Amino acid sequence: MMDACLMAGIEIAHDCSKYAKILTASEEVVLGPGYNYSTMLKILAKEKITPYNFAIHVVKTYQQTYGPIANDFTQSAINLVAVDEAIELYSKIVSLMIELHQQDKKENFKKLLKISGSKEMVTHFAEPSYIDLKHFLENILYNLSHYLKNKFFDIKDYPRIKELKTAIENFLQIYPKLIIANCRGQYVPNASGLFVYFPTKRLERGYKNEFATKTRWIQFLQQLFS
Repeated sequence: MMDACLMAGIEIAHDCSKYAKILTASEEVVLGPGYNYSTMLKILAKEKITPYNFAIHVVKTYQQTYGPIANDFTQSAINLVAVDEAIELYSKIVSLMIELHQQDKKENFKKLLKISGSKEMVTHFAEPSYIDLKHFLENILYNLSHYLKNKFFDIKDYPRIKELKTAIENFLQIYPKLIIANCRGQYVPNASGLFVYFPTKRLERGYKNEFATKTRWIQFLQQLFS
């Protein structure tokens, strides 16, 4: 349980998956009081409850606490057992994006990616370089269809673009396995439970983690923002 701001990230979930099966955390800033422990923990004195159901209870309690007083709260329970499968699928997405970006002489694919992750298009949080992962991938799918329809890509790139669409669709298909429970305020309706780091202008030097290396996400960001 992360009683701290901006902790429901795919990078953090990957690190925590070595030590736990479930993570509860917020994509957004946590309000000052944090978890309402007195309300949350009462259930443990009353009945036996599985970790899975307790995680759902944590999210429900968070919504009951902050729903009446805030519009930008988030809280999710993340199934860390599903992270390895998600990382494998995400790595495929990133590899295809790296390849397409390298072949992109007109820089249309680069523009598409930056638009898909821009503040105007994607759900972002108090730290604007943290963007909702599912919303970002959905934007890429939508924009790929638009770019294909308007013939912004070279014909030779079509097979790889179709592969990328399929890879994203496969990831989105297993996404519900990752999110056990999720709540959010009306100001962040597309907050799906996990964010990913996507810088607004340049890659921060301090961004180094196992997820970024394993999936080649850091290589992709370096390429995109170079």
